[in-house]
Amino acid sequence: MKGIAILLMLLHHIMAFPDRIPTKYQFALPATALKHLQLVGSFGKICVYIFMFLGGLGLAKQIEAHKFHLLRKIWNLYRVYWRVFFVFVPLGFLFFSQQPRYSRAFMWNRFADFSLSKFIQNLTGYASTYNGEWWFVRVFVAAIVLGSIYYYLTEKINNVYVETGLVLLLSVFTVRFLPALTKLAPFNSLASSYLWTQLFMPNAFICTYLFGIVFGKYDVFSNLRRLFSGYTALWRAVIGILLLVSAFYFQEKVFGNVSDVMLIITPVFMTGCLLLLDLAKWPRKIFEYFGRLSTNMWLTHTFFCYYFYPFAVAVFWSRNPLVAYLTLLVITVLASLLLDMFYWGLEKLGSKLPAWLRIRKTR
Repeated sequence: MKGIAILLMLLHHIMAFPDRIPTKYQFALPATALKHLQLVGSFGKICVYIFMFLGGLGLAKQIEAHKFHLLRKIWNLYRVYWRVFFVFVPLGFLFFSQQPRYSRAFMWNRFADFSLSKFIQNLTGYASTYNGEWWFVRVFVAAIVLGSIYYYLTEKINNVYVETGLVLLLSVFTVRFLPALTKLAPFNSLASSYLWTQLFMPNAFICTYLFGIVFGKYDVFSNLRRLFSGYTALWRAVIGILLLVSAFYFQEKVFGNVSDVMLIITPVFMTGCLLLLDLAKWPRKIFEYFGRLSTNMWLTHTFFCYYFYPFAVAVFWSRNPLVAYLTLLVITVLASLLLDMFYWGLEKLGSKLPAWLRIRKTR
């Protein structure tokens, strides 16, 4: 599912934000086609909910296997984030600090001026001014903390329906009620509290993480697969396609990306994908490949389509959305592989360095 999610993320950022595309290279399509294109791109936002859902599911499995450690999990997240940060941020300041004003959105000046305080804020994930899509880091940290608290508080509940109802109730309460509460005069100060907004007023993304924990605790996807295993391949394909179409229709046409409804739409979409992938061996392998690269791709792809002007031109030069998407995909995959090779080389060098020092010392 990570492979599908990252491909949807690229789709989302290529098609859903025309103001971020270089002005000279806007897609050469009729207005009606552009409207439909943005609709498809808007649906791609489900990728964030899929990643959050999978994160919660993974946390539940780690706790059950007695392999979960809160600080280690947060450290692993930052370790992956910093691998990209310490390569792309210096590149930004070295080569992309002086860029023309090429889009309507503020994409060109992210590296115009260096500030130590801004650098530290981005390094810790508190701010995401170098790359607007890195907001996900602080939300994921909050999700890990709240998710672990949720798991241990509900550990003795042994009913999937009770926990599903609980998460749905939490979603409505935190997404709808608490924001309205902070607008009342006695509670106005809470809106400016960082801890309150991050930990005590979680958004729909974090509630999706909690729902993933529920699915992980009760092996819901495995049970659904067993439920449909008695159907013929044709019927499973039909059901899978219907679930995908339903997810798209309700997200874009009925609810219009209402955040708390994504709590339901996301597992519906994922179930449809799993039913279809179970029937297709080669597509499953392709998605698994992209899934292994998904973290690097998530953290790097917007540099190429938004923030680094020469690469943005290379992506959008054709003014064709399909060509732009495939170009971004190729560039991002290559960058992900090169990033892994770079750190692999550093690790090899580090493993040899102590031996070399010992040889010099002996001499």
